[in-house]
Amino acid sequence: MSIAEMSRDTGSSAAIEKVRKWLSKCLQDHEQCRKDPIFQLPTRIIHIEGPKQARLHTSKGEIADYACLSHCWGGQAVFQTTAGKLEQYTASLPWEELPKTFQDAIQFAHGLGINYLWIDSVC
Repeated sequence: MSIAEMSRDTGSSAAIEKVRKWLSKCLQDHEQCRKDPIFQLPTRIIHIEGPKQARLHTSKGEIADYACLSHCWGGQAVFQTTAGKLEQYTASLPWEELPKTFQDAIQFAHGLGINYLWIDSVC
């Protein structure tokens, strides 16, 4: 499937399948990617429990694969974890309050089978 044949919806099952194939090819064909890296989770990370369900997790040095979302805060108010919200977010991140970019990243990572996601303002 070429990129032109893919849906314009980057969250579609076709898009997720295309990225899954790219990752598989990368792991198969690139020596650097074939190495079995050991990733220690950051101190705080989003634990993805479902396509629209996530919570903030405090790591105790666990080893797991995770993805990162790099984004520009752009001078606008951004969703972030504060001391007053830490306990609430550890139970569950309020889905409807998350920016669309964060929702999309969580859903895409979930579609790829990635259980952890690091987003700077949240973590």
